[in-house]
Amino acid sequence: MMKKLTLALVGVAALTGVVHAGLKASYPVSINTNLRTALGGLATARASANPNTHIGCYSSVTVNPAASYYGYCQARDDQGVNAACTTTSPELVEQMARLQGDGRLQFDWDASGTCVRIIVQQSSTQAPKAP
Repeated sequence: MMKKLTLALVGVAALTGVVHAGLKASYPVSINTNLRTALGGLATARASANPNTHIGCYSSVTVNPAASYYGYCQARDDQGVNAACTTTSPELVEQMARLQGDGRLQFDWDASGTCVRIIVQQSSTQAPKAP
């Protein structure tokens, strides 16, 4: 019975020409200055028709003579709204360093512009970067 059902489904897919290759999602850069949060997919920002849209982080760790941490995240959405934050928190800088080129990023900041939360998501649903 299972073999017949599988063959029937394959036959229907062949007749309709429908082929699905997995869930795909787009994550445009979104900034809410009232809530002090910015989020978006790096690949989606890169593929934006607006050449100024971007999102990402920079992180740096110096170990000599003593460990020091610095991180900076910034974003600009399609409407030209900018957001940025900085941190010296080792945990947040390490989280920034986990961000990969096809990842999704969210960063939140306080009233002084200090990063208070970094969320990095890597998932097969995210599109790869395109030129």
